[in-house]
Amino acid sequence: DPEPVTEQLVLELVPDFGEGDFFEASEAFFSNDLEWALDAIDRHFFHAKDARPLLASMQNRNRLLIQLRVLADGGELDANQGMNKSKLEQLGRKHAHHFSESGEKSSLNLFSQHPFFLSRLLKALDKFDTRRLIDLQAALIETFEKLLSHPKEEQVKFFRDLAVRTLSAK
Repeated sequence: DPEPVTEQLVLELVPDFGEGDFFEASEAFFSNDLEWALDAIDRHFFHAKDARPLLASMQNRNRLLIQLRVLADGGELDANQGMNKSKLEQLGRKHAHHFSESGEKSSLNLFSQHPFFLSRLLKALDKFDTRRLIDLQAALIETFEKLLSHPKEEQVKFFRDLAVRTLSAK
């Protein structure tokens, strides 16, 4: 006979309400919604307590957004049309000389990403122009430097400050 379903069994099998979504803070940040970003940063540090994965996620996303923004500004990509596999391959062939030939997925290479993910990122382009993305990259580097020279307990403060500084300047 199967084991009866008890409240304890359900609690063991189902994650607690509010369990962190690893990508939520990055997603919230690049939605340009300050309130959501601050809440998501707090949730990230409540559950994860480590800044490195969040910083890496944000830097990777920003790096890809810069590449998408350049293609859109150059007229090679329409941010409102999304990204399909054939368009990604076409652009990849045209710009392959700018990237390593490894063919492996890399956050440095836009053309190694999945078209569905890039379509989701394209939606953020109307919120960030090239200058703003470059300024954000500099702010992420500054945040990284602060993380290296301060106690772990201060990490959440640096990310909250980053969000307020960069998202308040819409």
